[in-house]
Amino acid sequence: MTHMTQQVDEDEAIIRYLVVCQVCAALAAGVPKTVAVEEVAARPHLGRGGRSRRVGVRTLWRWLGQWEAGGLEGLRSEPR
Repeated sequence: MTHMTQQVDEDEAIIRYLVVCQVCAALAAGVPKTVAVEEVAARPHLGRGGRSRRVGVRTLWRWLGQWEAGGLEGLRSEPR
């Protein structure tokens, strides 16, 4: 894996982590999990280069499952 590819993977894992943390914060505040996921998915999030991006509900459920199963390592992109 090239250095640039590694950096993109690291950046993507961090972005995923920041989004998942918003769900975790809502859960800690007592918001039901489904509501927390839907609310966080409805928000715009900053991606690479400060660009606004959206995260779908299904994607956020997948990231949350990856986080619960493997922590930050679980959020890294899998090669296709």
